[in-house]
Amino acid sequence: MDYDTLVTKIARNPDLLLINIMAETDYNKAHIPGSLNMPLDSDSFVGDIDFYADSKSDEIILYADNENMSLILETAADKLTENGFQTIQFFEGGLAEWTKNGGPVKSYDPPESSGGCGGSCDCSCG
Repeated sequence: MDYDTLVTKIARNPDLLLINIMAETDYNKAHIPGSLNMPLDSDSFVGDIDFYADSKSDEIILYADNENMSLILETAADKLTENGFQTIQFFEGGLAEWTKNGGPVKSYDPPESSGGCGGSCDCSCG
């Protein structure tokens, strides 16, 4: 699907299962707001999606970094189809196409592993 179609689907269904299949580090750098990160190389890839889907017939939209990731998207779709998911689509062009069209991105900078928030909030845990 193209950018305009995805924007329309998101507007019509804020609970849409929009899945970023790239590594967590890539997702943390930039992702489409509202998307979930479920790395294809995770042992729990299918189980994680199954957890969020209300049924195997829910529409699932997969995306990656750019249009050169079509083989990875096809592999993800095959895994889901083999496990009974019925409505799987791709966002063509991925994050690169999203940003090219002016779509907003979100990033996440996880706190240091020292525990707490690392002082990045107003709490007393840092």
